[in-house]
Amino acid sequence: MERFLFVGSGEVGQLVVADSPTYGQVVPPEQKRGIVTLRVGHHGQSIESTGMLELGFHVGWLAQHSHNGCMYGVGSDHRAHAFTIAEDGSLALFSSTSTLGKSHFLELTPDGRWALVANYYCQILAVLPINADGTLGDASDSKLHRVEHKPELSDRQEACHPHQVRIDPKTGRWALACDLGADCVWIYEFDSFKGSLIGALNSKRHFFLRKGAGPRHMDFHSLGNWAYILCELDGNIMVCDWDPGVGQLKEKQSIYALPDGVACSRAPHSGLSQILVGENGRNVYVGSRTNNHIVVFKVDIGTGHLQKIQSVTSGGICPRNFIIDSSSGFPCLHVGNQDSQNIVSFAIDPTTGILLEPPQVLELNGICPQVVTPTMAPGKTVLKRPGKVF
Repeated sequence: MERFLFVGSGEVGQLVVADSPTYGQVVPPEQKRGIVTLRVGHHGQSIESTGMLELGFHVGWLAQHSHNGCMYGVGSDHRAHAFTIAEDGSLALFSSTSTLGKSHFLELTPDGRWALVANYYCQILAVLPINADGTLGDASDSKLHRVEHKPELSDRQEACHPHQVRIDPKTGRWALACDLGADCVWIYEFDSFKGSLIGALNSKRHFFLRKGAGPRHMDFHSLGNWAYILCELDGNIMVCDWDPGVGQLKEKQSIYALPDGVACSRAPHSGLSQILVGENGRNVYVGSRTNNHIVVFKVDIGTGHLQKIQSVTSGGICPRNFIIDSSSGFPCLHVGNQDSQNIVSFAIDPTTGILLEPPQVLELNGICPQVVTPTMAPGKTVLKRPGKVF
């Protein structure tokens, strides 16, 4: 059975931002728009490009449906899109609908009936129905966010900027949205029958972080009782207890991801980027665009607390997104370096979770990778090799 990864395109990131760490270096001469198909080798770490679906827009996020075999994404055209996946990994677009704004993230519900999107610039979360034939319908609900902002943070936090929305994986009852501009994780009850988000803007359930933190992404531990929030702007990872019974986060640890003495950059495309909990629950992985590194943490399985154990170069510039793949039986991490237009693949030590060097590098030649998907097989669900939590 052939397995594939898909890479969505984006624009150049920090290379064109005047106060970014790498401003002034050579900007890639070509920036194509679309989705690249990568075939995954038998050992997981080896990947090769097999083709590209050219589109008139960049792709902010991609996710495979739990059972209909289709892939869904959001584009810079302010629309969500549905794609079929052929046996050879080639894609065809067959349905689109408005997302009510320019989306940076898309989350599919476990029952496969809804897609939730986070619209960064217009401050809106929206819920889109997925019909029985896989097509997308018009939004069933939306939430517009407003808070009082601090003038001293107007460089990046002049307005609400929801960057990600996640469904609680343990119950499917809660939708949690990281808002970089509001220093908040909005927490709404999710009605999976109506496709609606329940809760007022002033609900006591919403979780506010310290001023200037800039929460971008979060991930849940496989045990279901801890959540890890990546703060793009101040460089910290916040460890929280998560109570899915009442939909409540409670902070228990904050740990800095960068080396001592290295300040996290607040410039666009330059702070922390991505966070994932390893499939066996023993490690957390974090991307840092300030110093172009991937940072590995060890999880205390008794408390959920983190300990930094490794930091390695991402092998490129602006590591925006990465995924962990163990479908071949050989765990590895694929990181998309947005500005250097490459995918760098590290083998993962199955015992310690550290990244093994040297990695393998695939040049994308014209594609700035904005999102890298988990491994997929045509007509199947996302491939994962379940890990045991120690």
